[in-house]
Amino acid sequence: MQITGNHQMARIVRHNDESVREGYIRNGGKEVKLFTSSLKAFQCNNRIVMAQRKHLDDFLCGRIIGRLECGRTQLEVSEELGIAQSVISRLWQRFQDDGNVSRCYSTGRPRVTTPNEDRYLAVTAKRNRRSTASDLSPQLSSATAWSREHALWTPQQWSCVMFSDESRFSLQSDSRRTFIWRAPGTRYHQENTIERHRYGGAGWLVWGGIILGSRTDLHVQSVTMTGHIYRDVILEQHVRLFRGAMGAEFLFMDDNARPHRANIVDECLQSEDITRMDWLAYSPDLNPIEHVWDMLGRRIADRQLPPTCLPELRRALLAEWCNIPQDQIGERVNLIITHLFMPDSGRNCSSASLIIYDGDQPDSPLNQQICGTRSPPPILSRGSIMHVVLTRGVFRATYGPASTHCGGAYKSPEGTFGSPGYPNNYDMDTECVWTIEAAVGNRVHLAFETFNLEDSDYCNKDYVEIHEESESGKFIGRYCGSRLPSNLTDAPKLWIKFRSDDIDTQRGFLAHFELKREVILNAQEGEIASPGYPDLYHGREEFRWTVYVPFGMRVSVQFTEIAITNISPESGCVSQVQIFDGMDDQAPSLGAFCGYQLPEPVISTGSVIYIKFEPKFYHYTGKFYLKWIATSESGIVVDLPQTPQ
Repeated sequence: MQITGNHQMARIVRHNDESVREGYIRNGGKEVKLFTSSLKAFQCNNRIVMAQRKHLDDFLCGRIIGRLECGRTQLEVSEELGIAQSVISRLWQRFQDDGNVSRCYSTGRPRVTTPNEDRYLAVTAKRNRRSTASDLSPQLSSATAWSREHALWTPQQWSCVMFSDESRFSLQSDSRRTFIWRAPGTRYHQENTIERHRYGGAGWLVWGGIILGSRTDLHVQSVTMTGHIYRDVILEQHVRLFRGAMGAEFLFMDDNARPHRANIVDECLQSEDITRMDWLAYSPDLNPIEHVWDMLGRRIADRQLPPTCLPELRRALLAEWCNIPQDQIGERVNLIITHLFMPDSGRNCSSASLIIYDGDQPDSPLNQQICGTRSPPPILSRGSIMHVVLTRGVFRATYGPASTHCGGAYKSPEGTFGSPGYPNNYDMDTECVWTIEAAVGNRVHLAFETFNLEDSDYCNKDYVEIHEESESGKFIGRYCGSRLPSNLTDAPKLWIKFRSDDIDTQRGFLAHFELKREVILNAQEGEIASPGYPDLYHGREEFRWTVYVPFGMRVSVQFTEIAITNISPESGCVSQVQIFDGMDDQAPSLGAFCGYQLPEPVISTGSVIYIKFEPKFYHYTGKFYLKWIATSESGIVVDLPQTPQ
């Protein structure tokens, strides 16, 4: 191999015998001896120049971190993997700083908007192509302020609001797009184009209003909405009737279309004493009636005989509007995520996430984007439809109507749950039951972050009741009022019930649970499994168990299942289960275990052992299940049962 120096040509000379750990450089007729360290540095710096410009994927980063954690030097890892030592040094420093080894693909100034706000800006800009940054900034500020102002409204307050809007239904599809397979560059060929009317053909303009528990009649017309029609037909024949029935608390919501803001319309609202709700410009995604229009369109498209002319379309619109169940109009979807594993190796959930939209399409308004390993609080849709998209990761969830769907069964290492509708007030006459179950040998710790229920003597109205195992298990406590429950017992399984009466409501509660990191077990025999077993554990938190048996006995431990990924047999364990012959990890080690092959049983010299599960990296974790039992002799092999499925 030849390299170019500053002024002269140099050549590496190496012995064929790989056992010789030295080399020479011939430079100007002189031989200079290089020892191993110098030779390695020379090879690394000149052999792998382009590798510095190559992006390291997550798997390769895991291999590097694993080797460094096993005690290898950066120089040794650099030579083995063919990566510059400076790259490995920066990777190791980043891992020590924040535990993250993935590059952040971002340039320029730091982001100041959330993904939800980015989507709002994109939709707003598409509606008005001439919008500038100066125009969008105040619109975003107004939308954020409006959302914060109404975020804590109670169901009673929202029940006084009538949401209204117009929509157009035509005989032809309004998407104006037909998806076909075509060759590149043939988009505008005659065989790939279809002539059609610009606005989808003839149709009807409809107006409707919805309110919790009721709705207006559907108004259908063939002409464009004007201020006079809006006043004489919509306000006089529909809205005024609801204002008279509901009283002064009635709020009327309509958007900022020109016919709605005509002077004659304002005068009519003032004369009828109808209060108009403040509404943001260019914000149809906030109006729940948009979901009703989607529902109406799907019901018409699903008819056995779709309408083929305008009179049939009119009859279908009126019939399907009346056939939509009221509970679907005012109902929302409640999504409860009971298990989540989506470690984000980038920023803002860019590498793995669960995206939730308020609608039936991916271009519907964004509700939330979730990642991480902690189960979030229940997610409520703004309408009766929710669209869920998984980019990468694993999750488990249940869903149902928000008015009746609550509770859940959790088996994840940590998570959050709350009263129905939190942070809004919970409904009256509601009952929910949650169960939180830890893997064998683990304990669940429960803590309430906020707590505000109707107070009563003996908590016999609205309350939260907690038991161990099940409703018939050990009673832990019943809680109400606004004082946070405390002194909650850690248990292998918790049963929690929330109950509200039909008199009053409050904001409710939000609770967080997680597995205990250190557990003490004192018995003749028992089992221990990795968190979340039989699922793989992908976290990075360490878990420890101290096992005591009667004095004078020894502890025999045997694995019945182990599946913990390691980098390679030569590199040793990255994530592992370590067993110590004593009360802590300073005692002599009985072994460190990983891989997929069941190890031989181990026996302590005393009556206590210390077990530590050390997951080091997301890609190198797994699961295990072991059995321990007290024995009086060191040579006894314990007959173990099969691992429960």
